[in-house]
This record gives sequence, C-alpha cells and structure tokens, in this order.
Amino acid sequence: MIVRREPVHPKYARDLKPYEIATGFRYQAVATNTAGRQLQWLDARHRVHAHVESGIRRSKSLTLTRLPSFKFALNQAWCTLLALAMDLLSWLQLLALDGKLARAEPATVRSELFDVPAKLTDHARRRELKFDPAWPASHAAAGAWDRVQALPDPG
Repeated sequence: MIVRREPVHPKYARDLKPYEIATGFRYQAVATNTAGRQLQWLDARHRVHAHVESGIRRSKSLTLTRLPSFKFALNQAWCTLLALAMDLLSWLQLLALDGKLARAEPATVRSELFDVPAKLTDHARRRELKFDPAWPASHAAAGAWDRVQALPDPG
C-alpha cells in the first residue's frame, strides 16, 4: 500500500473531504500486489495510469460512449475518427491555446472556442476569418487562429 500526501491543487478543491480541508493536504492511496519493486517505480507506474484514465474520460466526453451502430466496422471507423479528434484537440491546445483553454476539457473548448460565430471569407487572394466582436470568446478564438497561422510550414 502506497499512501501519498500532496498539497491541495485548486483543481481538486471542491472534492475535498473535511479532514483534507482542515489539513490543507490531499491524500491518495494505491494498493498493489506487485512484488519486488521499489516504491518509486510503483508510484511512477500509478501516475502514468492516471494519465491514461484522464484520456479515457476525455474520450468519453467526445462521444466514445455514443457509438453509431451495432455493426463493428462502423464503430471501428467511429473510434478511429474519435482518436483523430482527440489528437487534433491535444495539438490545438498545445500549439495554439493559452490560459484556461490550454488545459480545458473538450466540452469547455467546444463551447468557448468552436461555437464562436465567424465567417471565412476570401479577399485579395487571402483567406480571412472574421469573428463577431460582440461574442465573449472572440478574442480567444482570434488569438488561436493567429497562432495557428504563425506556425511554420511542416513541409
């Protein structure tokens, strides 16, 4: 059994137990039957698995739980598209977003960034994306668009 005490991160502040609130620390317990390993190795293995669980949770929020058919081939294609969407969202957050959107869940990114009213227009042999200035998240979308346009050509 490995028990870890760590300072409370603001992300977990609303889920704290009364004892954790009083002490200011968050506690985690991991039980394992893996023999012959050092504690640091077991702890590292557990942390990696926590990232895997986070990815599964994010995939479920991006329609992993809503498979479109009873046919395996269609569901397989759906899961492939979902994996591509997860990769694109991760790269977008890494390369083009900042602040809270860089660490946000898919539903938050969808509502605050992808649901912004805009027009894609062609003007003077250039494409322009025109955002509605009255929309609250227009500046975040415009900043992300500018960062994507500023990326170097991969070819």
